[in-house]
Amino acid sequence: MKTRVISVDLWGTVFDFNTEISVSARRRQLISEYAEKLGFADKSALDSAYLDTSLHFGNTYREEARLLTPKERLEHQLNLVGLSPNGNGFDDLVCNVQNALLEIPPPLAPNVKDGLNALAQEFTLVIVSDTGFSPGTVIRKIFDKYQIAEYFSDHSFSDETGTAKPDSVAFTSVLDRVKCDPAESLHIGDTEWTDIKGASALGAKTCLYVGLNDEYLDGTKADHILRDWNDAPQLVKLIKAS
Repeated sequence: MKTRVISVDLWGTVFDFNTEISVSARRRQLISEYAEKLGFADKSALDSAYLDTSLHFGNTYREEARLLTPKERLEHQLNLVGLSPNGNGFDDLVCNVQNALLEIPPPLAPNVKDGLNALAQEFTLVIVSDTGFSPGTVIRKIFDKYQIAEYFSDHSFSDETGTAKPDSVAFTSVLDRVKCDPAESLHIGDTEWTDIKGASALGAKTCLYVGLNDEYLDGTKADHILRDWNDAPQLVKLIKAS
C-alpha cells in the first residue's frame, strides 16, 4: 500500500529538549511556593520528592503505557512530603505547572519547518505525541506560536487518548479520524521502543529521526533514517518509491 498519512512524534523530533532544565526549575519554583503556603518550607525534601515522582512517572509509562496526569504527578509529589493538596490553590498550581511550557517554550528542531512543509506537499500529516506536565491544549498554543499548526490535520495526545506509545490506540485514534489504514501510514519519531516499535506493530512504515538523539541509530528496525529535517525532500522520494 502506498503511504498517504505521516504521523510525527513531537518531543525530540519536532521540539528540542534543550529548555527542559529551565522549565523543570520553573515548575519546582511553583511547587515550592504552593508548599510554603501550606507551611512546608523544606525545599530539599520537595526536590527529592520531585525526582522520585519523575521515576514513578517513568515506571508507570513503561509498565502500563500510561502517563500520569499533571494532577496525579503533583499529588504524588506532595503526598511524599506529607502534604494533602486540595482546594482552589491546588487547582491553580496544576494550571500554572501545565502552562510553564508557555513561559519557556521548547525550541524547534533544526530545519523542522522546512521539513514539515516538504512532507505536507505530498502527505497528510498528523501528530502522535505523549505528554508530560503540559497537555495537548498547551502544546497546540505552542504550535500556533511557531506557526506550524497549519501542517497538521489532526493530533493524538496521550492526555486526551488516555494511552501512550507504543500502545496501538496512540496511533489508531488519529489514523481512524483521518480514515487511514495503518499500512498506508508512516511514523517519524526519535525513540525505538515507543515510536518505531509501536508503529511497526500496527503494520505502519517507520522513520527514525536522529537529528537530536542518535541513541537508537545502531540496531534500529526503522524503514528509513532521517538525520536532518533538510533531508525531508529525499525522504519523500524514498517513501513514494517504496
